[in-house]
Amino acid sequence: MTVTINKNRIRSEMPPPEVNETEPMPKEATKAGKLATLDSPTAGSDPETITLRERFQIFMNETSFTALTRIHKANSIIKRVIWFVVLLAMLAWLSIQCFWLLEKYFKYPVDVKIELVSVAKIEFPSVTICNRNPLRKSIIKNSPFRTMEDDFLKVKQDDSLYDKAYDMMFKKDKDQWNSSQSTEPTVTPGPNPNTNPSGPSQGSSAGTTESSSSATTESIISQMKEKNFNVWDALSDHETADYFYNKKSSDIMNTLAYSGFAAYIDESELEQYGHTIEDLLMSCTFEGYPCSTKNFTYLHNSKYGNCYTFNHHKNNLSAITSSYAGPLMGLVMEFNIEQGEYVESLAPEAGVRVLVHERGTFPIPDDDGFYIAPGFVSSVGIQEIQITRLPPPHASCADHGVKTNYYQEKFDTIYTKQPCLKSCYQDTIIARCDCAVPYYMIPAGASVCDVSNHSIANCLDSSIDNMVVCDTMCPDPCNERKYQPFVSMASWPSDAFSKSLEKRLMRSSTDFMEDDHLESKSKNLAKIEIFFKEMIYEKIEQQKGYESQNLISDIGGQLGLWLGLSAITIGELVEFFAAIFKAVTARAVRRKDREPAKVFRNIATHVARRSRDVSDNTRVESLTG
Repeated sequence: MTVTINKNRIRSEMPPPEVNETEPMPKEATKAGKLATLDSPTAGSDPETITLRERFQIFMNETSFTALTRIHKANSIIKRVIWFVVLLAMLAWLSIQCFWLLEKYFKYPVDVKIELVSVAKIEFPSVTICNRNPLRKSIIKNSPFRTMEDDFLKVKQDDSLYDKAYDMMFKKDKDQWNSSQSTEPTVTPGPNPNTNPSGPSQGSSAGTTESSSSATTESIISQMKEKNFNVWDALSDHETADYFYNKKSSDIMNTLAYSGFAAYIDESELEQYGHTIEDLLMSCTFEGYPCSTKNFTYLHNSKYGNCYTFNHHKNNLSAITSSYAGPLMGLVMEFNIEQGEYVESLAPEAGVRVLVHERGTFPIPDDDGFYIAPGFVSSVGIQEIQITRLPPPHASCADHGVKTNYYQEKFDTIYTKQPCLKSCYQDTIIARCDCAVPYYMIPAGASVCDVSNHSIANCLDSSIDNMVVCDTMCPDPCNERKYQPFVSMASWPSDAFSKSLEKRLMRSSTDFMEDDHLESKSKNLAKIEIFFKEMIYEKIEQQKGYESQNLISDIGGQLGLWLGLSAITIGELVEFFAAIFKAVTARAVRRKDREPAKVFRNIATHVARRSRDVSDNTRVESLTG
């Protein structure tokens, strides 16, 4: 009987292979739960029994490091060499790129972000005002400054350059002047332009002498015009040039003399010798409301004498804010500078020095600020600038300097760079010259330098080179506010307003109760308006130009571009080396465990062999016996 088997029916009736949802590969296609591939060297083998060579083969076949896979699977030596050379070239270029990226990162570059921020309220700054004249002329006779009146409080004209040029033209260097004059004038002091050319009647001898002198003067002036007299020609003489270039300006010497005298006087007493706020300020308003002398705080300055700060941080009042832009809603002040009290050698200019600065900082009007002139109204629109700097290593900002800041200690102010620099300069001078200069803050116990002494002056000049280090000892503050002024001027008072102003002045001070003082108001009166020109401040912020995340991203991009690597490849490498390490340590442990077992086996073998020999000998003896 013949049986026919229908294979298709059997196949259709056979159940489908069992499939696990988490492992969609049929169990029949796997061996011991692992994929069995024909080309895998470890198909069906225990992972702990895989050799290092086999592990290397698995890594080279499965890694996402494409270059290594290409080298490993190359079917010829030439392809393998080519891929290896390409890999080395890419590694070299990658190393150069990474070096450049690291170099850029460790330079700590900085970007500057500038932004305009609109706000509803802005904190109003402090305003420091100083009369240009530091010392009232009327009180010199009854003050400690009387001893310097003859030497420093009067202007002394230095005619050395003029005398030398005059002497060169008329006496010594006629060739330089292309002169063919055969006789020399007998007038040695030079022409006097103020000489009256018209003298008395010719009948008197005095008149004849004056007429002769006047004629001589006119003759000399005529010759000087003819020969194009110029005082700078005297510098062709080396001795005169050396004297001219090494002589300090009288303005500097007079200011130093004043500050040196003032250093020995208590500040409470020193205020009465200058222009007080009651004398200087005539009227004051802020945002339309009146302010007075009580809103100003006294400060002495080595150049300007009495200075006063509006909105001072120690006036027991909270910070003032401004909600509106424009001159009507700002600070408006009127001044009487009292030019009749000016000392000629200390105040060659007339006006008021004004400094707009951050509240809480120490004002230095002689380094910053601007003048307002009498007879004018100065309209000053300000714009706030907020500066934010980065600390090291990206920048060098700090909240304090390395050196002791005498200004910050005495006045309890916010740290700024300029007072710190001046404190450092003072320390440098004290260390080198054993005295303190009067135009910087004088620390307790230090003696004041006599700047008129030649050796002291030379020491001060030579110490300038040592002050370079102060810039690193006094870094910029990390947060700072500055105010940029935009100044415009107009004539003040106008003709229409003069009568009303005169009536108000006559009721404000005895200085204006006389007509001649009223007539000189254009020489003594000044007005200023300080306001925000818009309710917008400028924000300048330093930002890190290249951070660690930028470095990681760029290096990752270079690895992907030149070698095709990614973070997954790094994981594969870590896994491979971990497996190698595990295999090596496991082999070492197994080898260590085999040593005692091997010894015991050798002993057992030896004992068994001995016992077998003994039994053989016994059997032989029994047979032969």
